[in-house]
Amino acid sequence: MLFLIFSGTGMMYAQGIRITGKVLDDFNKEIPGALVVVRGTTNGTTTNTNGEFALTVPSDTCVLRFSFIGYEPREVTVGKQRILSVTMKEATTEIEEVVVVAFGTQKKASAVASIEAVNVKDLKIASSNLTAAFAGKIPGVISYQNSGEPGNDNAQFFVRGVTTFGYKADPLILIDGFEATSSDLARLQPDDIESFSILKDASATVLYGARGANGIIAVNTKKGAEGPVKVSARLDVHVATPTRMLELLDGVEYMRLYNQARISRDRDRVHTLGEKPIGAWYSEEKIQATIRGENPMIYPNINWYDMLFKRQTTNTKANINLQGGGKVATYYVAGGYDHETGILKVDNLNNYNNNIDINRFNVRSNVIFKFSSTTTLDTRIQGRFERYNGPFWSAGDIFNMVMDSNPVDFPATWVPDEKYKDIRFTLFGNAEPMKTNAYAEMVRGYEERNENTITAQATLMQDLDPLLKGLKAQAKASISTWAYHSGRRASQPLYFALEQYDSPSDTYTLYRLNPYDTGYLGDVAGYRDGNTHTYFEGRLNWNGQYGPHNIGLMTVGIAEEYILSNGRSGSIYETLPERNLGNSGRLTYDYDNRYFFEFAYGYNGSEKFTGKKQFGFFPSYGAAWIVSNEKFWGGGVNPY
Repeated sequence: MLFLIFSGTGMMYAQGIRITGKVLDDFNKEIPGALVVVRGTTNGTTTNTNGEFALTVPSDTCVLRFSFIGYEPREVTVGKQRILSVTMKEATTEIEEVVVVAFGTQKKASAVASIEAVNVKDLKIASSNLTAAFAGKIPGVISYQNSGEPGNDNAQFFVRGVTTFGYKADPLILIDGFEATSSDLARLQPDDIESFSILKDASATVLYGARGANGIIAVNTKKGAEGPVKVSARLDVHVATPTRMLELLDGVEYMRLYNQARISRDRDRVHTLGEKPIGAWYSEEKIQATIRGENPMIYPNINWYDMLFKRQTTNTKANINLQGGGKVATYYVAGGYDHETGILKVDNLNNYNNNIDINRFNVRSNVIFKFSSTTTLDTRIQGRFERYNGPFWSAGDIFNMVMDSNPVDFPATWVPDEKYKDIRFTLFGNAEPMKTNAYAEMVRGYEERNENTITAQATLMQDLDPLLKGLKAQAKASISTWAYHSGRRASQPLYFALEQYDSPSDTYTLYRLNPYDTGYLGDVAGYRDGNTHTYFEGRLNWNGQYGPHNIGLMTVGIAEEYILSNGRSGSIYETLPERNLGNSGRLTYDYDNRYFFEFAYGYNGSEKFTGKKQFGFFPSYGAAWIVSNEKFWGGGVNPY
């Protein structure tokens, strides 16, 4: 390669420096396909099947960067060397990486249980519902959404299918080691998540006993770090629209197909007796008048979906967080805001909003206090405050009404005739006998609700090395309160039907179908609910290493209680506290990072059972072998 160097008005040529060499691994075996690049440039090459390379560089101050999948990158300064021999070390990040397991963390290589660690970046999507990101991204998790309605769009998800019938089908959810609800998980801010793991099999979940029968989702939120404050912010503005919508028949096609259907069903009566088909019959006159677009009050042709729903809406979500700390304390503080709206249209004659409008605020404070080199207090406070405004009926109910509505029976609303020209209410269309007017049902009222969740957690960690090297103790406590209040108001729409139509003058008269209804909004139908969850945990952990032997022991005791109010029921059985007691333990052993064994158990009790069946013992064990660490495999034995 020839490099041109300009100096003053002259030009001279300088020849590059040719470097050759070989790339080897820890066991002096050649690495074919390794990438060799001059740092900061695109000038590079790859090693051949013998691990050899040749490359021309501009000067002896250049730095060569060597990289290959599964090995740690290396950088070498050329200097006076012309023949290089570069040794690359096998990457140990996968081996040393820790994963979240029941009641703690464990080295990934020594984890015998089936545990799936999820990349948090995959969970950052436009939706404000975290569970919407599960589908197709987490192995072993089946996820689907029954509804896309804002505020009612939690995905249903299962870990390796459903293994419990009736009482609980969804997995146990743990956020920072404390049990949480599916709604808590759905509204968790992706920016606040540090790690996300799925515990699948019996070895992974046994410590939680029967509560872990359907798998466990374990989430850890971010912690602070020593150093100056670090501020991160994110703002998302996105357009939400239905992914796909069915094509609806217009009124003309509907009437013709309806007539054909009636004839086919009553074919014998039509042909043998000369009678008309039983049921409604749309005349050719009505069909032609509809085609010509004559008076839409008399010849309606309504696309109920377009009348009730917009094509799209705009939603916003934002997050800001601060992270930092010193030697005494570290902190992670975050705030989030979600604004979601629906695609329902609003009747401008009403002075209330019947469309979905949600304002949701999330706050989080994770502060860790270092009282001494052996004592740490981890405090975490989280709050979610949500205000919802929406239609009297759910958006799903309204959509079903649209699918059941006839496009030609009556107009959604009438233009008042002479008799009702001064009426102050909307004249909703209907027929006799009364049918469903989807538009009237959508705008008949509204619902407002407030939902608040506050959770406070504290974990005291004590290092007991003075008593026994590797021994640690931990005490945890948590209290969470959830409060819900809603109010619904609705009116009875005033329905009108056609009484008489004068074709020459194109005028009509109406009559009321429900003369005793007022059309005013009624009293508020209120509803309240709430619960309180308290949790206590004590834990001892010990890890020891004796030559090639690595041993880990853990035992934990838990006690928790749910106090329910159940506002929909006054039944004493539905408001009794729910309580759980339990003790769990785990033994892990590995020899020389080759042979692994794990035994775990859970001894758990619930108030739902009685007598000798109140407690149950759930053991599990597992073993593993990393054959690639054997000498005969060629990889050698990892040093201890």
